[in-house]
Amino acid sequence: MIFLSFLALILLSFNANACMIPPEGLAEKNIQQFLYLLTASAVLLPLIFVVRFAHNKKRLWVPTLAVLSFFYVPFTSYILEYAGLSGFGGACGRPGLVHTGQVLLTGISVIFAYELFKYFKHRRTL
Repeated sequence: MIFLSFLALILLSFNANACMIPPEGLAEKNIQQFLYLLTASAVLLPLIFVVRFAHNKKRLWVPTLAVLSFFYVPFTSYILEYAGLSGFGGACGRPGLVHTGQVLLTGISVIFAYELFKYFKHRRTL
């Protein structure tokens, strides 16, 4: 078993690389990607409330609670990244800002898909 583990580690180590100094322009590229993800989330966020308002004005608190409860994870990740307490992958890996933006856009997209589903389900029953 030890031999198989050793063999697997040797074979997989050819795909590994070390990056001590990030390539030039990587930080700017990561910030640009984070701003893109943040903008896409900002576009979807009001659409969530518009779709809910279009079919059920009285239960507008449901997407509000979903969004507020979901924002905890990306917001905490963002704060920890800027405080220097967490990092996601070192100098050349996926940085915390990009990870935070991906988590944020994924969550907002899931909530938006749920609201669209509820909207079309409501429209079908009319």
